[in-house]
Amino acid sequence: MEHNDEAAREPGKIVTVATGKIVKLPAADDLEGFSGDGDEALATRHNNDNTTTLVAHGLDGHSVAKVPPQVVMNASTRALSADGHTVAVLIGGNADTRVPPKLRLYDLTTDRLSAAVTLPLSRTRRSTSPTGPARGSLTVKAHTGGDEKPTVVRVLTVDTTTGAVKPADTFTVTARNYTWLTAGE
Repeated sequence: MEHNDEAAREPGKIVTVATGKIVKLPAADDLEGFSGDGDEALATRHNNDNTTTLVAHGLDGHSVAKVPPQVVMNASTRALSADGHTVAVLIGGNADTRVPPKLRLYDLTTDRLSAAVTLPLSRTRRSTSPTGPARGSLTVKAHTGGDEKPTVVRVLTVDTTTGAVKPADTFTVTARNYTWLTAGE
């Protein structure tokens, strides 16, 4: 849970339903999502010097934080690995210039950024909601359609080293929807 009232901003709280344990995040942090195993939370913190800190909070109380390179913060989507420090960064492509999306991995502990791996996704597809990375792979949901047309969602497994993409699932969302989310979003 997150409270964004500027005057009386409260810390976000993560509640483990099974145990009732509550972990408070610093009030300045904005939650982005959870790691692949759910043991860490990825958050951002906007600093006074016009930079942004990326923070991985362990639900056991530890955290890892860095001010990452601009390419990480400007990425269309980020996802935290189950290791609690590797962040998958999806850099959106450009349909007009036919530039495909790219994947990079950023390590919060070493401040290292991997080389970009081009994802062989059609320029008409939008990549969203990565999950992972885990054991060298990342799950990405790519979709087409919308705007009063049925949305086709493809669930893909991406090799984080080579960029090779394998289909895992496909489903269609009716055109008569206001909004939709897939599992994990």
